[in-house]
Amino acid sequence: MKATVKYSDTNPRVCPRLTFQLLGILQNDSDETSTLAMDLHQLTAKYQFSPQPVSLCLKFKLSSSTNLVSWNQSTDCCSWGGITCDSLGHVIGLDLGNEGITDGINNSASLFNLKYLERLNLGGNNFNFIKIPSELGKLSNLTYLDLSFSDFSGQIPIEISHLKRLATLDLSLNFLQLQNPNLLTLVKDLKELTDLYLDGVNITAQGHEWCRSLSNSLPNLRVLSLCNCGLSGPIDPSFMKLRKFSNLTELSLHSCELFGIFPDDIFSIPTLQVIDLSDNSLLQGYLHLRNNSFKGSIPSWLFEIPSLQYIGLSDNQLYGFLIHQFTGFSGDFSHVSSSQLNRLDLSSNRLAGPIPTSFFSLKRIIVLSLSSNNFSGNIKLNAIQNLRNLSLLDLSYNNLVIDANTNLDLSDNEIYGEVPNWIWGNKNLYYLNLSHNYLRNIEAFRHDIPPQLSVIDLHSNRLQGEIPIPQSATYLDYSSNSFTSSIPGDIGKKLYFAIFFSLSNNSLEGSIPQSICNATYLKVLYLSNNYLSDIIPSCIIEMSETLGVLNLRNNNLIGIIPNKFSKNCGLKTFDVNGNQIDGQMPKSMQNCRVLEVLDMGNNMIRGHFLCWLEILSSLRVLVLRSNRFTGSLECRRSYCTWHKLHIFDISRNNFSGNLSLKCFFRWEAMMLEGDPIGTKTNHLRFKILQISEMYYQDIVAVTIKGQEMELVKILTTFTSIDLSQNNFEGEIPKELGDLKALHVLNLSFNAFTGQIPSSLGYLSQLESLDLSLNKLSGRIPPEIANLNFLSYCNFSFNQLVGKMPSRTQLQTFSASSFMGNKGLCGPPLASCPNSDSDPPSFSPQSLNFGTEIDWKYVSSSLGFVVGLGFVTSAVCLVGLGNQLMKINLMLPSLCVCVYRIRWQEL
Repeated sequence: MKATVKYSDTNPRVCPRLTFQLLGILQNDSDETSTLAMDLHQLTAKYQFSPQPVSLCLKFKLSSSTNLVSWNQSTDCCSWGGITCDSLGHVIGLDLGNEGITDGINNSASLFNLKYLERLNLGGNNFNFIKIPSELGKLSNLTYLDLSFSDFSGQIPIEISHLKRLATLDLSLNFLQLQNPNLLTLVKDLKELTDLYLDGVNITAQGHEWCRSLSNSLPNLRVLSLCNCGLSGPIDPSFMKLRKFSNLTELSLHSCELFGIFPDDIFSIPTLQVIDLSDNSLLQGYLHLRNNSFKGSIPSWLFEIPSLQYIGLSDNQLYGFLIHQFTGFSGDFSHVSSSQLNRLDLSSNRLAGPIPTSFFSLKRIIVLSLSSNNFSGNIKLNAIQNLRNLSLLDLSYNNLVIDANTNLDLSDNEIYGEVPNWIWGNKNLYYLNLSHNYLRNIEAFRHDIPPQLSVIDLHSNRLQGEIPIPQSATYLDYSSNSFTSSIPGDIGKKLYFAIFFSLSNNSLEGSIPQSICNATYLKVLYLSNNYLSDIIPSCIIEMSETLGVLNLRNNNLIGIIPNKFSKNCGLKTFDVNGNQIDGQMPKSMQNCRVLEVLDMGNNMIRGHFLCWLEILSSLRVLVLRSNRFTGSLECRRSYCTWHKLHIFDISRNNFSGNLSLKCFFRWEAMMLEGDPIGTKTNHLRFKILQISEMYYQDIVAVTIKGQEMELVKILTTFTSIDLSQNNFEGEIPKELGDLKALHVLNLSFNAFTGQIPSSLGYLSQLESLDLSLNKLSGRIPPEIANLNFLSYCNFSFNQLVGKMPSRTQLQTFSASSFMGNKGLCGPPLASCPNSDSDPPSFSPQSLNFGTEIDWKYVSSSLGFVVGLGFVTSAVCLVGLGNQLMKINLMLPSLCVCVYRIRWQEL
């Protein structure tokens, strides 16, 4: 069917502003095109209008048209679809978007004479790759121009930059380029522009170019979309000016080859609603959008930026099911293996459903906060434990269930507040470890303990209040918390099955209750570093048959140690250091034949050195420092069984006499490097159960390099002897030179006399040597210079003389290490007088130490040399048995040989 429609000049409803004559052919075949002709010539005179004649011929597809096919010249054109008029009848809006137009827009089109036109939409058509008509520049009243997705091509004409009233410009998804004019030229005068869409336009600009062009020219920008434009990074600092744009709601820069750090201040714009930075694989940065009013679901592209390090969307109004939003988040999230994401905070929203399993495959994640949402479902415990870098995990205030089977270990995180309620959902829980967190409240735990819970490790938190003791527990560690109450008087009834119980490093007061002795299975009782007072209950000492560790150090305990050690004593560690215990050491302690660590330091214990201690052949650490012991170390009968001893500290007592321990040469742990006694581990510890991997770790305080420090792990290879601040006298035993594995030797604040034994040069592992405040005389042996590991030495306040051994490690120490020796000179002290000769040089490799040659062996040689008088040289042969030493003497005049030589078989 064919139809031809012509206008009628007598029709009173004909449009006086814009008259159209349909000259095309209307057919049923929708794939055909039609032509629409518009003519105002014959009507301008009749209606006494004198508009610019408009004649527009458009070719379009009938099947695609919505507005054009409905235009009817018999009606007022202001009522036609796609046309908007003002109150005076001026055409101010023309919406021909998605009309299937294929031709009819060029520089000769009379369309560009519609001088009142404010809005023009030609988007979504197909103009067959023609250039954008430059005549668009005549439409000076345009505020809205949409030419998107219409197959325009070529350079964007400079005339568009003349449209200074433009608020919206959309040239996206064409085949356009912006070279001459460039981006700056296009936008510099468009001060009213709020929405700019240039997606797909070939701009090809460096970061400093496009960033400055936009930030300096568009102060009212609301929407910026520059996707796939050939832009590149890094982001110029000028881009930060966008943060000042109070109306910016949308920023799209995906597929732009950006790199470097994206400025996170952009995310603080309060009006920002949409941001798309996807497919910029080299772009790094943080997404922090907390405490805004964002609504809706989270866009999937947000988790597809592998270089994004931080996402913060907390305190918004986001909702939806994450596992439905992100394809593959149930286990095959495409970027999870390469993701740089280390902080994810979605807390305080309305997100629901299960948590995507891929969240627990983010290997770099440090902070994962999903609290205060409506998440539900099960979380596999092993999924959480796979997050090796996790420091903060917050899943609170959801409807989650942790599928932990029987073990739950969330130690070394940053869990705050009370013990999370979701933990108690598993009634079969056997093992719970929440140590090294920031937990304060334990109320829920006290009232809802899973019946099978046996191992509870809550150490290193901030727990306070009443101490909860579940009756089923075998392992209880509440150490390093903030408990301030006293130990419950009936605690023994609740510790019936307990094997390990620790309340160390709290602020507990009061006495140790007698009922604790009812815990007959107890292997470790660890109550150190509290404010416990009163006496040690004798029944606890009687428990020594079953106890392996009794540690009560650093409390306020008084009285004596009960002489009640069991004949079958099984103690391996007995530590009461840092209390106010007096009296004498109980002799029944000699029953503890497996004792390894005995620390009685810093008390008021008195008496003589206990020779029976030498029968404790397993002893490794003996600390009696800062007590009131007196007398010598001599024993009538010496057992010499301390083959394993490697820490010996009896400092700050009143011991006296010569230091002649006969058993020094039997201390094998200090004689041989490494672990001569074949220990399987490299530090001291007590295994709680043979079938478990739970251990008690021994601790000891020692003085090293002039400073007191606490060793929280006692290495079996660490060796130390501290006899300082006593009243020992006489010479320092040369046998100390046999302890070649010794690390620390402190003999300061005594009354030792004589020379420093050159045998100390054999202590090749020595790191700290303190001989200060004695009465030592003579020179510093040059052999001391062979101590290559020596990092601390103190020879001050003795009676040493002579020149310091030169060109040695001793010159690296400060002068204070040698002060108080008036006869000592040479670097680092003052220079020596010229007459002061260098000391003889010996090395341990050339001489061993043994028999001493006294004056009587050189008397005959002395007389012989005096008789020579003016002989310029002589050879003194000094013999002992079959051994000879040849000494060359250069004598300019009368020579006197005066030598005191220690030597042994070469």
